[in-house]
Amino acid sequence: MPSFTTYPSGRLCQNARPTERDPDFFPADTIIQLLRSGRSPFDLDNISLSKIRQDIHKLESHVAAFDLAIRGLQKHKNRVNHNLRMYHSLFAPIRRLPLDVLIHIFQLLPVDTIDPNSTPWILGLVCYSWRSVYLSVPTLWSRIFIDIRAGAELRPQSVSMLHTSLSRSQRSPLTISASYDNQSSPISPFLFSILDLLISHLSRWSVVEFHIPRLSYHIFDRLGPLPMLRTINVTLDPRVVPLGTRDLLMHSPQLRAVSLTAIPLSSVDLPLSRLSSLDGVIQTPEHLFNILNEAKGLEALTISSSKFLSGHPSCGTLTVPNICRLHFRSVPVQEISNSLLFPNLKYLVLGAHSGAQPYSSSDIRSVVNMIERSQCPLRSLSLNFTVCLCSIAAISSNLTQLSIMVESWAACETFVSLRVGKDGGRDLVPNLVELRITDVTSKCGGQSFTHEPFGPMIESRWNGGRLRRLEMHVKYGWGDPYYSEVVRRTLGKYVDEGLDVVIFDGECVV
Repeated sequence: MPSFTTYPSGRLCQNARPTERDPDFFPADTIIQLLRSGRSPFDLDNISLSKIRQDIHKLESHVAAFDLAIRGLQKHKNRVNHNLRMYHSLFAPIRRLPLDVLIHIFQLLPVDTIDPNSTPWILGLVCYSWRSVYLSVPTLWSRIFIDIRAGAELRPQSVSMLHTSLSRSQRSPLTISASYDNQSSPISPFLFSILDLLISHLSRWSVVEFHIPRLSYHIFDRLGPLPMLRTINVTLDPRVVPLGTRDLLMHSPQLRAVSLTAIPLSSVDLPLSRLSSLDGVIQTPEHLFNILNEAKGLEALTISSSKFLSGHPSCGTLTVPNICRLHFRSVPVQEISNSLLFPNLKYLVLGAHSGAQPYSSSDIRSVVNMIERSQCPLRSLSLNFTVCLCSIAAISSNLTQLSIMVESWAACETFVSLRVGKDGGRDLVPNLVELRITDVTSKCGGQSFTHEPFGPMIESRWNGGRLRRLEMHVKYGWGDPYYSEVVRRTLGKYVDEGLDVVIFDGECVV
């Protein structure tokens, strides 16, 4: 019979179990005989009853002692389990990662605005080893993200935290992104302090995004040589273009990508021969052709222009061999498409500014003719305006990615067109892997995706064995939350089979 000597509380507990033949316990069969006899139990005296009560009291005391021992053991077991779980955490894969892999993971984390609860500050709150890493790796502090939305305010803490980040980044190249949306409210004095602090580290700027048009002059008129600059993306106030920006970028030997918003590319001097990516406003076809002639290494080009200031280019046909990504944004393509060839073009985007006229059917034909003449391996086409898909039939056979806009119930008709076509039943896009459809219906958006034939159209694509990703976007909201639920039910089985489905409602993925 077991006997406890000690338990976690440290108290002594003796064996309290009574013997099975204890004489102080009156046997039950005797009690039954007395009840049946009808006589008073004169053979039970008060002394015997008193002993029984004492025994019961002892048993209750022993039960309480055992209960206390059990509770103590339970607490001890809980502490052991907690220690065991902590010990198991020592074997977590994240603890066995090589230091260089852990640092690479930290560098992939998104950087939020300057805040103690964002990356990289929050890494130091996890454990001692992570804190040691994030304090000893300068590149974790070299990404600066400042995004002041409408209604937000800068605080003195932001300036001190930026100073700390710049100090910890040591001599690492800086990646800077600064945006300021408070266009109507007074500019915070702390923003000037932040910009001054960033400008003091000008020689380390590597990747820079500035979208603060109101402070164009304050920023760019004070800039000097940018020896480490590789990428620049800025929005300038076209009314106040600082004089110092004209040849600023010519003194950046590592510059490879330029994006200028709201000002013409002709307003600045660019090291075109070194660029691989260019985004900006073109005012004349001649300027575009001059850029393409000089920028022999250009691989990605985005141009914007609602209209050209002069007519057709005087030169003949220009072949641009290296460009594989091309984006026309509200460009009068009919004036230039007959004079351009892009033999290695793989990604094409046709877009329009907000409020600008969409591309006409003649524009589409001119672009299609340019692609046909180029004999390029076009794989991705994005059209951010509604268009009849049959108009792109001549260039759609090799497409694997397609992004289109539809209205009303046209998403179903779109799938019918994609699958059947109007030229003898040929599949317009037989190799489609990724499809993005945006419904731009202003009222009750999303009905395109709940129309009855939509599910079978998806099924026909899915059964074809190629479609792997489907995105459904509604520009003006679904109008009724029921729509997204209908789409989920319609496409649920395809998701289970491996189709990647994204439903994008306004500003959130549902």
